[in-house]
Amino acid sequence: MLSGFFARTRNEFIRIASTAAAMVALPFAAHAQAPYGDYGQAARQSYQPAGRASQAIYAAPNQAAMRGRQAVYADNGQPTIVQTQYGDPMGCNGCGNCGCNNGGYGGCDTGCDGGCDGGCDGGCYGPSNGYGGFNGPMPMGAGGTDPPIGYDLANDVGVQGDLVDQRGPHFFDVRAEAVYLHRDVTFERDIDFTALNVGNTVVLSSRELDLNEQTGFRVIGRYDIAPMTVVEFGYTGIFNWSDTARVVDPTNNLFSLFSRTAPGTGLFGVDPAGVNVAHGPNPESERASQQSIRMDSDLQSAEISYRRYWLGYLPRVSGTLLAGFRYTRLDDDFTFSTLGSEPATAQQQGPLAALKYTDRCDNNLAGCQIGADAWVSLWQGFRIGSEAKAGLYNNHWVVENKITTTPYGTIPPSLFERFRGDHAALLAEASVDAVADILPSLSLRAGYEILFMNSLALAGRNFNEVSPYGNQGIRVPFFDNQGDLFYHGAHAGFEYVW
Repeated sequence: MLSGFFARTRNEFIRIASTAAAMVALPFAAHAQAPYGDYGQAARQSYQPAGRASQAIYAAPNQAAMRGRQAVYADNGQPTIVQTQYGDPMGCNGCGNCGCNNGGYGGCDTGCDGGCDGGCDGGCYGPSNGYGGFNGPMPMGAGGTDPPIGYDLANDVGVQGDLVDQRGPHFFDVRAEAVYLHRDVTFERDIDFTALNVGNTVVLSSRELDLNEQTGFRVIGRYDIAPMTVVEFGYTGIFNWSDTARVVDPTNNLFSLFSRTAPGTGLFGVDPAGVNVAHGPNPESERASQQSIRMDSDLQSAEISYRRYWLGYLPRVSGTLLAGFRYTRLDDDFTFSTLGSEPATAQQQGPLAALKYTDRCDNNLAGCQIGADAWVSLWQGFRIGSEAKAGLYNNHWVVENKITTTPYGTIPPSLFERFRGDHAALLAEASVDAVADILPSLSLRAGYEILFMNSLALAGRNFNEVSPYGNQGIRVPFFDNQGDLFYHGAHAGFEYVW
């Protein structure tokens, strides 16, 4: 009898002690689970503190507890924001027919047997959970991203069927490409530089110069600083447009524009008097054996931008907004060279007289720019897009005109003029592109772009036609900083993601 009493007492004591221990441990257990909710070990592994990027969580088919769920930040309990959110391929907690809204957070609080707090909106193809994910596999073209399990992606054409839509934002870490640009104008002004014999038989003109397509390159790198946010560094260069035209006369009867009666008018070889006679005046540029013109231009650009991604209602539509700083340098140089047929000295001794007129213009544009791009994924692994950006810049420009003669005569026409200043300038560019994925980390890219720049100091606009010898009146120095340039051309290269 006593043994039975002690047995009952022992069992009751064990029951009470167990209950008390559970009640004491309950707050600690709840606190230990708070950062992760009931998302399981996978959620714990993917948890990161608030304010830091989080890897998208993929719920494998056998992880029933993960389906329809989403990780949260420990400090505020809000769902993590990631670029790609995998949906639940089996619906709500594996039921397959319960697409739940649940107040914008997706999933069912108590499972399908307990019902959904937010109600069902139409089966597995239910609404978005508000954070990029969905409560079931989406029909092609709908939002969200599902894991490629049990679906045929080979037939993904992007317009029909219940295929899995995995197309999200367009991004890369490094972009490199060759760029072919054509400049719309070369010299801007039609100037006749040389005539054969006395008269107006023009044999050398600025119309003979043509800066055709030239090859450069572009390199762009991106660095993630926050979810859906990157800093972009880019450099474009080095373009070196160049063209030359030359005329040679073995009879030594080439006359320059400085031998006309007035700048841009009158006959060549008539001013000053006797210029068309052997051993006459201005041997550096008149009665010449050869004359030539040359045009050179160089364009380079560097920029740093802040980019923020945006997503459309459909994941196939995405893009970025950007704001940043840009520096662009444009050099524009022109040279007119002559080689006379006589020495410059009265004794007719020494090397042949020669003249070189150099017109150099430098433009340094620095300032802020804004822009945006938009991309549409046509089918899995292929997308097209367009980008535009523009900004107002300070153009620090320099114009230099220099004339030198060889050897120096008794009355040399040598001179040096220099002007510089700062004013506002506009730079705008736009492009269209197509990107095709060929490997998981490598894509090919090709497109066409345009570039417009205004308020520039250009060589053609700053060439002074007035003779430096003084035979055409007083030579008044001037500068022009209101030139415009338009470039267009194709580019092709690759993008890489690591």
